[in-house]
Amino acid sequence: MLIHAGAGGMGVMAIQIAKVFGAYVAATGSTRNQDLLRKLGADLAIDYAREKIDKIRPKFNLVLDGVGESVWGESFRALKMGGRLITLTPPIPEQSTGKLRFFATAVRGMVFGVARGLLGSKRLSM
Repeated sequence: MLIHAGAGGMGVMAIQIAKVFGAYVAATGSTRNQDLLRKLGADLAIDYAREKIDKIRPKFNLVLDGVGESVWGESFRALKMGGRLITLTPPIPEQSTGKLRFFATAVRGMVFGVARGLLGSKRLSM
């Protein structure tokens, strides 16, 4: 399992829950958070500024994304065939311009992400 923690406590809980269930956990974080990831139980701490997750072997069955659409491409490439990318962060517009634009951006991003995953025999869930 690979966890893109993002900001906040989602990554902390995800790492700890996955470890309780016996998962091998890799987690991405900044250079300054590498020790914290290991203390939380990550088997592999990945500095996203220095390492590409799609180059790590073996590939992952599951990627949990708390960052957003910017990591989807690399995440899909890091998955095994039949793997699943679960995102907790829908695509959002860069500028706040109302509900219609928000939903149009979110729907477009999810449709594109699902199609991209299916083409590679992988799945995107939200």
